Amino acid sequence: MSPGGISSEAALLVGSLPRGEADSLVRLFTPGHGALNLLARGLRRPGSKLAGQLKPADELQISAAAGRGGGMLILTGASSRREHRNWQQDLQLLSLYWFMLECSWLASADDGSNADGYRLVVNLLRSEPAAEARCALASVFCIRFLGLHGMLPDLFHDEDSGEPLEGDVLCRPSFEGLLDAAVLQRGMPEYGLIRISRERLRCWRRLQSRPLLDYPEEACSIEDVRLLLEFTRRHVASLAGSSLRSADFMAGQWKLGGSTREP
Repeated sequence: MSPGGISSEAALLVGSLPRGEADSLVRLFTPGHGALNLLARGLRRPGSKLAGQLKPADELQISAAAGRGGGMLILTGASSRREHRNWQQDLQLLSLYWFMLECSWLASADDGSNADGYRLVVNLLRSEPAAEARCALASVFCIRFLGLHGMLPDLFHDEDSGEPLEGDVLCRPSFEGLLDAAVLQRGMPEYGLIRISRERLRCWRRLQSRPLLDYPEEACSIEDVRLLLEFTRRHVASLAGSSLRSADFMAGQWKLGGSTREP
């Protein structure tokens, strides 16, 4: 990032926090800089033009200038490059958006993964999913996000033996490796492990390998979303040392049952 600020950068809104009497700390995720914290002067004042431009799910174009004494960058401009009103007007989609952006912001790195992560989210925003494709939409984000950040286990081979996985598998809640259920049952109980059916595993493999926007063809269920949301939440929370409030919001809007909070 240049010391003078940012002249023009694509961005997605992650959230904002009050700061001072009328200012806000705005969190953004960008392809070039990853996670950004920018100070927005007067954002909470009535009639703020900047506030009207900072909408969740819209693809934004932002600019920022260096603060006094080389302090925090000041958000000087924001405009919508592309609107996604269907995401803003549907709480189920909006909750998925917040989850995708919180994951992306917390897992931000100083390398090309920021651009790839940004592209993943933007492609999904532009897909305008039909109602019947939403479970696959959420599932493909989790699979691709975990793969992008090196958090996805080998979906094809047993963690212990290295042998190909053909039937049902078992995994720890951390989703760090898959074990052949048939082999494992002969040596130890399933207590504390999660069973994933052969059919579900095959679906996840296709989400991992097929072109990204082929996901509507996959018959994912709400159980796929529940499992993958939890796996993703655990990995990101472990990586960032931070809980994900958006995961609880999404669990409620998608009626996933139970809580995604840390035990």
